[in-house]
Amino acid sequence: SLEGINSIDSLLPPGMTRHLDGTPAELTGTSICVWTGYDWKHILYAGSQLSVDLPGLQFIMKSDIANSATTYTLLISGMPDPETAEAVAARLRSSGFCGAIICE
Repeated sequence: SLEGINSIDSLLPPGMTRHLDGTPAELTGTSICVWTGYDWKHILYAGSQLSVDLPGLQFIMKSDIANSATTYTLLISGMPDPETAEAVAARLRSSGFCGAIICE
């Protein structure tokens, strides 16, 4: 449970990427930006559920600073080509992740 944990700033400072298990990660291949928000717990929970629904994909969290606040982005990295990435992004959009797009 993540109850009682208020911040992950030391684990995920702005600009850093990590796998959902907390290990360092690097974006590779084509990536999909699934969702960005201010609540890291929501991003982590969504990524955990999606990793069950879409096994074999590489889910990564990234933090950034926007308007003086930390934002967290859920990404899928390591897609072999843009066509495969677009097919996965389309599936995500049809499942309610309306902003899922291929990102650089």
